[in-house]
Amino acid sequence: MKLGIDIGSTTVKLVLLDRNNKIVFRRYERHMSNIFEKVSELMLQLYEEFKDIQTTAAITGSGGLSLSTLLGIPFEQEVIACSSAVESFIPSTDVAIELGGEDAKI
Repeated sequence: MKLGIDIGSTTVKLVLLDRNNKIVFRRYERHMSNIFEKVSELMLQLYEEFKDIQTTAAITGSGGLSLSTLLGIPFEQEVIACSSAVESFIPSTDVAIELGGEDAKI
């Protein structure tokens, strides 16, 4: 399974994909500037549903680098992460616009 954690300027998003890249768990919540507490809360929810799974994880987002360093989880720059997702899941896409809390990317 694959776990993605996106820490933006206002929200935390978690998504867990199974071996077929189907979403089996997802959360999208405001962190109210309490990033570590919100990530801990969401990870506990994930653990309650999927106790003993093996997963790979990556962190992205404008607030993700410090948590990535603290936890030893790979950090992926969000433009690269978005581009990879679009190429994998909707390869016929010509243009993608991503709107974040502090910026937009095309």
